[in-house]
Amino acid sequence: MGRFGKFNAAEMAKEVQKFLTKGIPELEQYSEKTLKKQVKAQDLLKEKGSPEDIINKGKLKKGEQGPELLINKQFIKNLEKAASKNQLPPELFPGNFDSFKNSLWYKVKDEGDIDALIEVVSKHYSKNALEARRGNKKGVLKDEVVKELADELNISIKTLQNRRIGSVYTVEQMYGAIKLLKDFRKVLKLSLKKAVSENASGQEKAFAVQMTQTYSSVLNQVMGARAELGRSFRILREMKNGFDQIQDEDKALQAVFDSIGGKELNERKLEALYGIIENNENSVARATRQLNLASTRDMLFQVYYNNLLSGIDTHMVNLGAGVVLQHFHHLARFAGGTKGSVNKMLNKQYKGLTFKQALAGYYGYMQSMIDGTRVFASSLLTGRSIDTFSKVPIDDSISGGKINIRNLTYNSIGKVNKRLRERLEEDPKFLNDNMYFKGADAVLDISTRYAPRFMRAADDMLKFMFYRSELHTHAYNKAMQEVENGVLADKDFALRVQEIVNDPIKQAPEIRLKALDEARDTVLQRRLDKFGSAIYGVLKEQANIPGSAVWGTMLKVITPFFGTLYNLTKVGFELTPVINAGIAAMPGTKLNSMLKSTNQVERDMAIGHLIASHGLVFLSTLAAMNGYVKGGDPIFSSKRDAKSLKFMKTGPDEFSVVVPWSKIDPDGEFIGSLHDGKDRSYQINRLDPAGQWLTIGYNLAQMTEANEGEITEAVVKSILSVGEKTLSSSFAVNIADTIEIFSDNYGTGDPTQFTRKLIKWGAKNVANFVPTSSRMRMNINKLGDVDENGNLIARTGDLPDVFTLEDPDDGQIKVFVDNGDGTYEMVSKRDAEENNDMINQFTMELSNEVNKRIDRQSLEQAVDWWGRDATEDPRIGPGGVIYSPVKYRDMEWNVQSLIDTGLFSEEDTQKTVPLLHRNQKFDSIANMRTQDGKPLFAEILNIVGVAGEFERLSYGPSNHPAYISIRGQRIKLSRQQHNDYKKMINGDFSVLPPSVLENVEAYVSPEYYQNVMMNNVSLKDNLLTLFNSDMYYIYGSDDDTATTSRETMIDNTIRFHRHGKPEQFKNSFETSENLRIGLDGPDKLLMLKYPDLKYKALELTKNINDKNMKPLREVIGAE
Repeated sequence: MGRFGKFNAAEMAKEVQKFLTKGIPELEQYSEKTLKKQVKAQDLLKEKGSPEDIINKGKLKKGEQGPELLINKQFIKNLEKAASKNQLPPELFPGNFDSFKNSLWYKVKDEGDIDALIEVVSKHYSKNALEARRGNKKGVLKDEVVKELADELNISIKTLQNRRIGSVYTVEQMYGAIKLLKDFRKVLKLSLKKAVSENASGQEKAFAVQMTQTYSSVLNQVMGARAELGRSFRILREMKNGFDQIQDEDKALQAVFDSIGGKELNERKLEALYGIIENNENSVARATRQLNLASTRDMLFQVYYNNLLSGIDTHMVNLGAGVVLQHFHHLARFAGGTKGSVNKMLNKQYKGLTFKQALAGYYGYMQSMIDGTRVFASSLLTGRSIDTFSKVPIDDSISGGKINIRNLTYNSIGKVNKRLRERLEEDPKFLNDNMYFKGADAVLDISTRYAPRFMRAADDMLKFMFYRSELHTHAYNKAMQEVENGVLADKDFALRVQEIVNDPIKQAPEIRLKALDEARDTVLQRRLDKFGSAIYGVLKEQANIPGSAVWGTMLKVITPFFGTLYNLTKVGFELTPVINAGIAAMPGTKLNSMLKSTNQVERDMAIGHLIASHGLVFLSTLAAMNGYVKGGDPIFSSKRDAKSLKFMKTGPDEFSVVVPWSKIDPDGEFIGSLHDGKDRSYQINRLDPAGQWLTIGYNLAQMTEANEGEITEAVVKSILSVGEKTLSSSFAVNIADTIEIFSDNYGTGDPTQFTRKLIKWGAKNVANFVPTSSRMRMNINKLGDVDENGNLIARTGDLPDVFTLEDPDDGQIKVFVDNGDGTYEMVSKRDAEENNDMINQFTMELSNEVNKRIDRQSLEQAVDWWGRDATEDPRIGPGGVIYSPVKYRDMEWNVQSLIDTGLFSEEDTQKTVPLLHRNQKFDSIANMRTQDGKPLFAEILNIVGVAGEFERLSYGPSNHPAYISIRGQRIKLSRQQHNDYKKMINGDFSVLPPSVLENVEAYVSPEYYQNVMMNNVSLKDNLLTLFNSDMYYIYGSDDDTATTSRETMIDNTIRFHRHGKPEQFKNSFETSENLRIGLDGPDKLLMLKYPDLKYKALELTKNINDKNMKPLREVIGAE
């Protein structure tokens, strides 16, 4: 970051972070003590002599570490020897990872050190070699030297002269820089070649990263690019800290990669850089600079991820799910601690986890809430995260945002203007050091990265709190061992714990990295294993496969949060009883490593994990067996029925906790505050892993109700449902949509439905790349789009309305056109334009999707299956529609109402939901089939209604069609037409114009008029009449394959309300017998309201007749 006006933005960010993290030992990087140490180090570097000499002068106390001098006598000697051979000494060019840590580069800390190296190198080259490149005046470079330097920097001579590099460096220094960069380039290429090889080690990759950043620091120092130079030094300092603080080499390597943006990010950069150098070795300087220029695709994906994560409810889900998972870890710690405490009572020498240690950990967790909030604020306001792990694959804390003036210019005007493009590649400061551009960059960055930044800040807060919890547990354990060993007095125990917690860098260095890993685990940021890394490599476009960019783009769209989803899947298995016991026995898994650890505390934690997961699922199973939990679709119903019942909202939504308020509050004391007098379900499926526990418990409970022949199928379905729950999470929504497209339609041979869903899926994802279509904007739009009861209005976009016919004579395609003056016509369409149908559908779907987010009130209000204006399920909390991840739904009936009839006992209602499906008492009453039993059935129906009988049968009717069918051919309806259609199907004819209503008896069949329209009978009324009839009760059968199937009776009633009796009513719109159309009920009435539908129906009928008559005309030769 550079200067904004008269202020330095980077320094301001440091000051803000310093203020917000003051008093937090791990984060207080800019304390007065630290600053004094840095000043002291600078002074010591200027001293002559050895560290012993400095100590003797009183500059350092005995035992303190004095910094090594950057350039010693041995280096000067080696340099002089190498310079005589026109070479540079080996101290400057290490050959591998280990030698790098002993090289001069490892000691370089700032630009002054680089200048010192250039100065030393330049002074020890022969005078003759330099004079050949000098002009008449000292300090003036000859043209050939200018050209040589410009070539090495990959910039033009004019740019070199404009930057006035010659006024900063002498001739000797410039020649030293040229020599340094040239020789460095050769070593860099070799290190990159090793790093991108198939079997490259972590050491080789880390070495290549160090070489790249060191080369970049020299390059930018020579060019005067201070912002880029600062970034390179920051990365080198982070890497050096990783090596200095951690002794274990593997952990040190991982820490190095973590500190500079992650292993995957740097592997991608190394491969890109090596690919450029391999093609043109002389372009290394330009390639290094290009790594900091983003492509158009990079910028689009920044918008994409920001839009995906911009919903307020998304962040509440992330925060809520993190808290739930962290509390599971606390519960596991308490379970393991309880087991350890028992062992401790039996064996005083036991060194495992105890309940008090677990309590200390939870105390640390709660105590760190305030500090955690400060960490959140610091990370959000400054963009400086405490960790480089992130849920967003493109999030790069080192490079910052991709969208700025430089990148926008580079990818627009720079594509056609070569000089401008080269200037941007050559000069990192160009368009980057102006107060107006800085202001624009800040606005662009905030507007396109605020959502990932907020999520990262929330994750930082959760990770910090759990890190502190781990630290408190360790501190308690360590202090207790010191007391038991006699090293520490009992009275000093509390002070010792506080000492460790307050200075973890010094007192607990061995636990810091492990604690951070555990904290990452609680927010689903666990390190990926080899299999996960391989898939992630394709997503990050690092895999060596043809078309890696295409595959990577597709995977980023389909699985934008692969790492999080992968970890969620693993966590889901680890939380599943029996399965996690099997995982614990598998070598290489986390649970197995913990169980086999030499550390008894870790073994106790693993045992606690297994105990807690089994306990939670056991409680979920008990709740489900009593009807208080629903964990997905019932395993005994078909997929179609389950989907239809869900759509009709006849009972609790999936992954819900059911609260029977009628039992808890029988006197109605809390009506209006906690509930509305009805039993209510609360959907918590988005707060995973809670949804996983509900799923497993619900399936186990249902299996207890399975018949002997159903056990195998129930087991298979319950196992599959766990996977379905994972796919239903927010992080896997696109995978679920993709699977549905290919499994439901493509595999069953319905290309029309497949195409329609594919277009809708594509439009939804393209909308995520539109900068203005963020979910934040959609949330704000929802706030003002509620009905009089405060419920969010359900909106839906228009339906594609493209009507075409094929001429039976010449085969030409004709398309319907509305002339806008009340007239219509069918016009010819060129064969080459046939594909416009798909384009029109895509355009409409894209418009619908964008309007949902930026102007949802412009869309039609949805109408539900019962013909009612639809609203979405409300959410808990005032204004919860914006932020709350928990929906709730009032049940159609109360459980207590069934018990109050005296027909149901408490035991009859203690079963899994759907409560009435496979309910023995309800089934026995419904199947008495006697006149004596009929009133009992009617009494229950008065309570549970149509929804209750649907639930008992596990029956789900099909959706009302979005088309009118004429002799097997379909006319698609617009959204408004479809809404009116659903209202009329349910007996609401207020949508018809008065002119139609006045003569409606003449338009429909007598049977339809008498049974529906004459007495304003709704579909629900007629269904209740059917349920109370002798035909249904006495003669009907629950067997859907029987001739008198009750489901068939329901289907016939619904069909009658949709279509009337078309086979009995042939009244035509026209006088010609050839155009007689057999329509009745809503099909006919809809055409009377919408003339375009009538026109299409007549044209379609004429077209069908012409096609049927064509063979006959060809035979008799008649027109």
